[in-house]
Amino acid sequence: MPVWQSLFDQLKDHAFTVLAVAMDQPQAARPWIEAAAPAYPCLIDREHHLADLTLYFDAVRDWARRGAASTHALDDARAAAKLSLPDATVAEAHAHFHLGQQLLRQGQADEAQAQMAEAIRLHPDSWAMWRQAAAKNERGLAAGPEFWARVDALGTRPYYAPVDIAAGPDPS
Repeated sequence: MPVWQSLFDQLKDHAFTVLAVAMDQPQAARPWIEAAAPAYPCLIDREHHLADLTLYFDAVRDWARRGAASTHALDDARAAAKLSLPDATVAEAHAHFHLGQQLLRQGQADEAQAQMAEAIRLHPDSWAMWRQAAAKNERGLAAGPEFWARVDALGTRPYYAPVDIAAGPDPS
């Protein structure tokens, strides 16, 4: 989190704040947040509403400093052109995932695990879904041999989808 604290410190006087969102369960994320003691808000998104949203430093700096004049501020047409709807299989995977999350909160672990397994079967490329269902280590992370085997299986494919963002002005 030190890099986010640095970004917050650089831009807080420009009506900008960092909002950290952990896509995890509270018991896994809380120790990390407490250890970092950030000066900005930290949330826990256990339902992964923000899973597909990622902010990149140069774009954020440019947008915070230049507002609507930023190359990263999209008008309605450019924003609509970048949107895409998930196909039916991915949408169904998200439904199973959210049902699994709800069942887990209600203490129905076996039923939750079955829903999560179906979500992963339908959308095997979703690392966020997989991490929620995977076995966790003592720190609450899905970082055991199963995780590393999954990373190795990627081969040359990227862990995250490539960034679709135009290079902007130098943020300094």
